[in-house]
Amino acid sequence: MPKYIKIILAILYTALGFLLIYYFTPLFQWEEYSDTLFLVPFSGFSILLTILLDIYYFERRIPKPPVLFRYLIFFLIWSSAIFAWFMNTNKDLELFNSILTTSGVIIAVIGFAIRNLVSDFFSGITIGMEAPFTIGEWIELSSGESGQVVEMNWRSTKLVTLENIMISIPNSILGTLSIRNYNRPNHFFRVQIEITLDYDVPRQKAERILLGSANEVKSLRNRYRDPDLRIKEFSDRGVVWILRFWVDEFAKKSGIIYEVQKNILRNLRLANTVVPPKKFNISRSQNQRSLEKEIKSLLTGLEIFEDLETREIDYLVEHSRKHFFSAKETIVSQGDTGSSLYLVAEGLLGVNILHENGKEIEVASLSSGNFFGEMSLLTGAERSASVYAIIDSIVYEIPKSALEPFLENDRKLLNKISDTLAKRKLQNLDQSQFQSESIEQVSKTYLSRIVKFFNLKQ
Repeated sequence: MPKYIKIILAILYTALGFLLIYYFTPLFQWEEYSDTLFLVPFSGFSILLTILLDIYYFERRIPKPPVLFRYLIFFLIWSSAIFAWFMNTNKDLELFNSILTTSGVIIAVIGFAIRNLVSDFFSGITIGMEAPFTIGEWIELSSGESGQVVEMNWRSTKLVTLENIMISIPNSILGTLSIRNYNRPNHFFRVQIEITLDYDVPRQKAERILLGSANEVKSLRNRYRDPDLRIKEFSDRGVVWILRFWVDEFAKKSGIIYEVQKNILRNLRLANTVVPPKKFNISRSQNQRSLEKEIKSLLTGLEIFEDLETREIDYLVEHSRKHFFSAKETIVSQGDTGSSLYLVAEGLLGVNILHENGKEIEVASLSSGNFFGEMSLLTGAERSASVYAIIDSIVYEIPKSALEPFLENDRKLLNKISDTLAKRKLQNLDQSQFQSESIEQVSKTYLSRIVKFFNLKQ
């Protein structure tokens, strides 16, 4: 029913009451029923007042007050109307007093029996007036329970946890607990992960590993605030770091934490860094040998080098170059000529492509263990995209000169590399292009380009 229809009907009902009393009662000599007829205008006024409050106050208030609070206000309005009717009809006050006395004794007896229910009722009213949460918001209690508020009645408040379990908490108990609302003052809230690293891990390296792990999760970048890092304490095991990032929905919290933890675990392994044991051990872990192990683990993970022998991998490690790039620093630019392969050791890189409209769009991100520039290394092709450091990062460069000795005498490696490049290209093509080209054809094309670029014998 439309709102204005409700208001008009309530006004007509109240007006009918006054007509019955002041017009029809003298006309039809209904004086003996006048006291009863007075109930009509009083009840009509109560109906009108409750409708106006509901439409112009409760429905417009944000957040909306609980239903329990609304019903209490309506009860007070009706109680006041009945009391005013009783006083207006000139009833015997002794009868009224006896009723109050009798009802008071009964209420005292009942109240003692249901004191917990009464406590829940008034606690619910208090919570409703303060409105620390509303239906649909995610809260966490100091007692440990957390979930989404789905209902609040006169007796209890109901939550549904992430495990899809319903929890019913009496209002009297809820009123004594501290409440954390994950939807206020806005829907973003901060989460933190603690991890201990050895004292020999430099601050810059810890920042690249941990911040890179958080920034790999796209939903944590360029949102409310960027992830950041703090030192909690210096313990007997090492430096206790706190990785902090912002989440926009409580239901996503555990999933995002798991994604960040997976990235940390992978990046620690690729950086040849371990979480120290409980016993403190003074040692020099970041030496030349550990650096060689770090890049060796990166190289052996690449498909194009998986068939190389140990001595050949060692040769590439010896002739590789380590580079540090600050956040926002460009590593390669689209269209530049180059002849090097880059391996991401620590941090996070962004890949941008320049469109015809002159705007750069980020199309991918490269975390630890990824590589780029293989086409330039093997064929001398121009850079197809620009790559920059999203945060402080370390990359290893494999130059053309480091690969030349292998390609001259190892035909198997040459074929392996050309087949790998062909597969990577065809994976990026649509179905129509894929049908028109075969891996063998593309592989032969790349093989001829590699031979020409390295001046190899046919």
